[in-house]
Amino acid sequence: MAGPAPSPSRILLVDDSLFTRTLLAAELRDMGFLVDAAGSLPEAHAAVAAHAPDIAIIDVFLEDGPSGLEVARALRSDPQTALTFIIAVSGHYAPDSLRLAHEAGCDRFLVKPCPVDVLAETIEHFLGSCRQSAAAS
Repeated sequence: MAGPAPSPSRILLVDDSLFTRTLLAAELRDMGFLVDAAGSLPEAHAAVAAHAPDIAIIDVFLEDGPSGLEVARALRSDPQTALTFIIAVSGHYAPDSLRLAHEAGCDRFLVKPCPVDVLAETIEHFLGSCRQSAAAS
């Protein structure tokens, strides 16, 4: 007898581009994910306070205000979200970008524009790893 179907994973999407945020959120919802979208650091904090994400997709460079990596640091420092899978994305790839993302606690770094299938594959790889870990324990 099969167990209950797993509940959909919740994704926090942080991007200051309304166009990117709207398009990507719609595509992720079409894939069956629950999506909380935020365009700024305060919106991201409010979204996390309402619902702890399983996965966070964070634009590294937010136009107005601090780096999106502040969201990653906040997720890592909170015991309730410390295990959130964090994907940093940026269209401004600089030699230090990968190092800064890693130091902030990001699990992956993708360069924008990132094809949705690559993002989906990254998420599915993470979710598959989680399922294997759960099955082994």
